[in-house]
Amino acid sequence: MRLEVGYTNDISAPDFNDLQPILNTSNPAYQVVGNPDLTPENAHNIDLGLHYWNPASFASIGLNTYFNITKDPIVYNQVSVFEPGTGMVTISTPENMNQSSNLGSWLWSSVPIIKTKLTFDVNGGINFSKTPTRFNDVEDKILSQGIDGGININFTPGTKLVVSAGASGGFDKIRYTVYEEHNQDYYNYTLRISGKWQFVNRMFFESNFNYSVYKNESYGFDQSIPLWNASVRRIIGKKNKFEMRLAAFDIFNQNINISQYATQNYIQTSETN
Repeated sequence: MRLEVGYTNDISAPDFNDLQPILNTSNPAYQVVGNPDLTPENAHNIDLGLHYWNPASFASIGLNTYFNITKDPIVYNQVSVFEPGTGMVTISTPENMNQSSNLGSWLWSSVPIIKTKLTFDVNGGINFSKTPTRFNDVEDKILSQGIDGGININFTPGTKLVVSAGASGGFDKIRYTVYEEHNQDYYNYTLRISGKWQFVNRMFFESNFNYSVYKNESYGFDQSIPLWNASVRRIIGKKNKFEMRLAAFDIFNQNINISQYATQNYIQTSETN
């Protein structure tokens, strides 16, 4: 068993791009200009951890909690103006705000149901943060809450078969105290199963399947992605140093990677083919 308590004080200088007082108009509707008057951020962080490991049963559990307060956080504040010929334009500028805070905790555990053959893993976490921001010279506060977790079962009946199945997901809620129309709710989850089977001497069948769902109801975003890969391989050579493999990737032709991310006063969704 191990107990950890820690404190750190981090001083973070502004990024070089944040200091440049040059207007970036690569996106005419969303323009960014730096601020040469920025000062460093000053973060105070407290961490607490408790970990337990039983080498006889292979059971383990861990709990971590953290809290931080940041003085003079650098936040991209926004102003919306109307420009003839362009329409509504949002100009974003980094500024030092008063104070932001973040509190979170996570738990993980591994429990052997049948020692070395059947194991159950679980993990989960929760996070709260409060960040000041400014829209059109009106100060607002962003309250965010994130919850995520996952479970996994590993089955190894012998040296020739390994099967794993699990699920993971997360939910994020963003709330504004003034501009409530900017509130956001989004979540994603994934179901997965994988296996490896030695069906003939030095020949293996391997496969994995993931089914992921991404949603953001505020933008009407709803995407489901099934991904399936499979392969057959044979180890060859007297010293088993070579292999031949026949593999199929993205059998359903759905290989798209999606990321949803929220921070301070913007939501970012990325989709990569």
